[in-house]
Amino acid sequence: MKIPEEGRKSKAFRIVKVEICTGLDDEKHQQAIDELLAAFPNEANMQLILMDAFFMRKEYDKVMGAINAVDKMINKDPFLDYYRYLCFNVMENPVKAKEHLLLVTANYPAFADAQLELAATYLEENNSDSARIVVKNFRQRKSFPQTRMDELLDAYPDFTME
Repeated sequence: MKIPEEGRKSKAFRIVKVEICTGLDDEKHQQAIDELLAAFPNEANMQLILMDAFFMRKEYDKVMGAINAVDKMINKDPFLDYYRYLCFNVMENPVKAKEHLLLVTANYPAFADAQLELAATYLEENNSDSARIVVKNFRQRKSFPQTRMDELLDAYPDFTME
């Protein structure tokens, strides 16, 4: 069965093609990305798809480019700092990662994942005083996944709340 030319040019088809090509070789994946970008260069959601694709391929400089492109298109979204944090974290740049994580937790104090990451960051740094503050605040939010905090703290048996 052949897909008509009109269908192959649609945004939905091209997005699916990028996803499919993720599991194929890098050249086909890059070609699908290039086709998607050429067809829809100014749409913010295209950059979101590219962020995921680049992240999976460990092309972190391109992830950052996509994040910044989205930020520019929508005139600043503080939540994008979470994606910057994730990218800097896997790039093993703890200073930049923490900088963006602190921005996220300041702008979104009810974002449990960011709070967990901040607690983990402080624990990794052996900054017990700051970790205690984050853990205490986390514990006060009953809607937060407390078992995830338990699991994190289990990984640091020497840490105490005192």
